[in-house]
Amino acid sequence: MNAEKVNAETEYSASFTFDSSKLTGASDVLVNTDLTYFKAFDKDHSLQTTLAYNYFSDQLNTIGTLKKGNVIDKSFNTLDLIIKSKLKNLNFSSVCKKPIKPFY
Repeated sequence: MNAEKVNAETEYSASFTFDSSKLTGASDVLVNTDLTYFKAFDKDHSLQTTLAYNYFSDQLNTIGTLKKGNVIDKSFNTLDLIIKSKLKNLNFSSVCKKPIKPFY
């Protein structure tokens, strides 16, 4: 990161806390997985159930300036249950989203 370049080439001023930093908004680890069960009872009746898990590791939210540290978004896990049912011409859907406490 080059504060001098920002100051010289834009109308903005910058005073970065660190000389280098990770890309903002990017996680080192990202996991998305799901397990789906589908049952067709007949042409007009079916049931689909999906359990989905999502995880991202710590990520840089904001680059530190004026000797303040970087802002870090802590890792986050979610477990989602999605149920879909078809009964003749009607479709029903239900979604349950549950954030999971971090493991640390």
